[in-house]
Amino acid sequence: MVYSLKLVTLCLWHVCTMDNFNMPESCPYNRYNRNINYGAILIMEQYRKTPRANFLDYDDGMYFVTICTRNREHWFGEIIDDEMQFTQIGEFAHEQLSKAKDFNANIEVPLFVVMPNHIHAIVAVEDSSDEDMPAEQRSPNPSLRAFATCQRHVPTLSRYINSFKGTVTKFASSINKEFSWQGRYHDHYIRGVKDGNNIADYIENNMARWANDCFNIK
Repeated sequence: MVYSLKLVTLCLWHVCTMDNFNMPESCPYNRYNRNINYGAILIMEQYRKTPRANFLDYDDGMYFVTICTRNREHWFGEIIDDEMQFTQIGEFAHEQLSKAKDFNANIEVPLFVVMPNHIHAIVAVEDSSDEDMPAEQRSPNPSLRAFATCQRHVPTLSRYINSFKGTVTKFASSINKEFSWQGRYHDHYIRGVKDGNNIADYIENNMARWANDCFNIK
């Protein structure tokens, strides 16, 4: 099932980042990950480098987000005759996405699809920052932040995705399922109406293309 809303206005910048997420080479939107220079930021080995773009704060804008289950196991259901037959976990995940605004006033998910082992969604993030946050403060290494005593800023998009994943994991545990997610997620900053329409078409036709989908490893 695809939950949709007509996209009207989209931001004009573009970036696609990978955060410990292995997008299959054959996926159409994997091409945005090639030849991206995240910058030569030196950090101490005990701090994990963030691959998020240093000119975006992820507190505003529209993003194409993909989240996978660990080992791409089919925890959310199966597609039969181009229709998703949900498991309890899949149905719960679908409900959480359709009510995203109820749980976070700064988040809206106008379009998404829950597939057997992954989720595609367009996530709209409203500006929730109270002040301009220096890019360096996003560094996991305190010595590289604007002030060494500053706590690391966690962007609105990351907070929402982490909350969503945690909520689904907690539900799965409550019904005695050993469910788990693949680490982190993939995001693509939507750069305009054409980009947004291409992504919307990709999401809306995902089930019909499941037999040849790059995430279908069975």
